[in-house]
Amino acid sequence: MLLAAACSALSYGRDVGLGNWRLAKGAVREGDLLTIDSSVGGPNCNAFAEVDLSPCADVGYEAEISCRGENVARGPEPWLGMKFMLSYYDERNEGHWPQATPMTGSFGWTVLRFRHEMRGLAARNGKGTLTLGFQSGGGRIVFDLSTLKVRVASPLWPVTNRDYRVSYPADVRALPPLRGVMLPSEPCREDDFRTLRAWGATLARYQM
Repeated sequence: MLLAAACSALSYGRDVGLGNWRLAKGAVREGDLLTIDSSVGGPNCNAFAEVDLSPCADVGYEAEISCRGENVARGPEPWLGMKFMLSYYDERNEGHWPQATPMTGSFGWTVLRFRHEMRGLAARNGKGTLTLGFQSGGGRIVFDLSTLKVRVASPLWPVTNRDYRVSYPADVRALPPLRGVMLPSEPCREDDFRTLRAWGATLARYQM
């Protein structure tokens, strides 16, 4: 019931609520700029903020932020290194760790984005954790918090023309019902068409 209520109230593109930041050693915030420096805080220095994911239940979320980096090391695994991640545990107590693809090397201001689907899921207690920084990584990253966006995901395939009804010309409407199949990509034999005729097929779709 709570899940259904959240879905009925959601607004695509709506900003999701963000709590206060918790800064580990090596993370310094000056205005909208958040700097994470592994030479100070070690390979797992991060900044964390609690996120209200209740509006995203059964839908999902989209997140983006701008950052720049200096000598950002590649992590020992593809999902390790620099972090822009919004993780949560669902109501079945299973963990989810969606994140943007980690950047490496030195780079100027770059927009990181990722999207996560939550079909049939809701975050436990409606809460998630936003993580910026490093996990088994190194280097220096500056995040511009003024560019941070966490929003209810918009549909990948929006439903349009709900009231549209197709209309056919009279000569098409006068045709008898057609029955057919999709043919395989390999060549068909004459016997295959005899079989289709025996089944009552009147057309076939062939891929070239």
